[in-house]
Amino acid sequence: MALDQRHPSDSLAQGNAEMAMIDILNQRLGTALERKRLALPDGVVVDLDGYDKDKFTLCEVFAHLGEMKAGQRRKVASDILKLIFTASALGGSWRKVLCLARSDAKGSVARALGGRSWLVAAIGHFGIEVEEVE
Repeated sequence: MALDQRHPSDSLAQGNAEMAMIDILNQRLGTALERKRLALPDGVVVDLDGYDKDKFTLCEVFAHLGEMKAGQRRKVASDILKLIFTASALGGSWRKVLCLARSDAKGSVARALGGRSWLVAAIGHFGIEVEEVE
């Protein structure tokens, strides 16, 4: 493969999309979210898509467009668990934001995540804000 060709599974485009989504979210929420590798008090390390210590905000971004397959819903579930765990481990009151790419094909967040599933219920129960950006 030539150096100027990318493998079809290259995640550069997704990474760029996630950074653009964080920029939009920062403007919308008045935050300064940035990627952060965070060592928690118990020594566990988490990689966050967005972290703003001054505004007590944690964020995970999912840049997929279109209908979510089961594996993609599991990725979102993992992101939700990461937000809950990290906020709990840090202590205090943290804003937890899940940022999704908006797509006409996707429809509502609830439908994308499985309708009336436990995952949708967990988002509400644990106070996770869902933000959609284009």
